[in-house]
Amino acid sequence: MPSKICRLTLGTVCLSLLIISVSANKPSKSENKALESAGLGLGIEIALEKPFYIPAGTATKGMAAVIKIPLSSNLKSQGISAVKLVPQMTDGKVKVTVFVLKGDATNLKSCKELNQLKSTKIDTIVAGPNKEVAITKLRDYGGVLKFRVVPKKVFPDFGGIGGEGCGCATCGNLACCPNPNSCMGCGTCGTACCVQE
Repeated sequence: MPSKICRLTLGTVCLSLLIISVSANKPSKSENKALESAGLGLGIEIALEKPFYIPAGTATKGMAAVIKIPLSSNLKSQGISAVKLVPQMTDGKVKVTVFVLKGDATNLKSCKELNQLKSTKIDTIVAGPNKEVAITKLRDYGGVLKFRVVPKKVFPDFGGIGGEGCGCATCGNLACCPNPNSCMGCGTCGTACCVQE
């Protein structure tokens, strides 16, 4: 009985911290550390036909989203095939590093395959909770992409709290939970890769 009360109390505290951080629109460093240590935090929701959610990671473990973008024909001839977004928690906000990729980005199964693609960093964006951001530097590559910083979704049975993986991405209602150092297709949204060092 006491362990159920402790779990209920811990769950209530974590949920309260999440509600406070989202409603305050700028969590303090101590709230951010509490959210991260509880397996919570932030993620990004990429505006596609179906929303593509990716949880923000840490310096040693996180998820990357690989998305095909509509490109002009002259850039397709240069081999640019996709964009990669890597969200990472930093001081209560999410830092999103944006890359364009050259090479075949379809059917990626591992981070090793992802790393074999030519990757060019084009932008780094830092945004707080509930902020919507347009990746304007993608216009140079013929694409437009937006994302919004959202509360982190928790999937305790699939690499979420206490799991070895990076958590789960979602494409609409479809959950995609790649194993460590693996990639998996996530419906019509793109590919989710669990990157660990």
